[in-house]
Amino acid sequence: MSVTAAISPYRKVRDEVRRLAEADGIPFVEVFASASLEALTARDVKGLYEKAIRGEIVHFTGVSDPYEPPLRPDVTAHSDRESVSA
Repeated sequence: MSVTAAISPYRKVRDEVRRLAEADGIPFVEVFASASLEALTARDVKGLYEKAIRGEIVHFTGVSDPYEPPLRPDVTAHSDRESVSA
């Protein structure tokens, strides 16, 4: 077994990766790591979210560029509400 991160803010791209994997008989599990913008900003040690919110960084996913959450992820982890032990 192997794990790979097909990270994309666009649902269409993630759906295409799933289709390609399944066409080759490769099991595919979509994991959605969900968190509020407030939580992401609070844990961002580089301050990139705050800069994006102020407009200092353009085309920042989830702030000035879209993030399309999955419609039916296989697993959802609410990292701003759940602990690792949950």
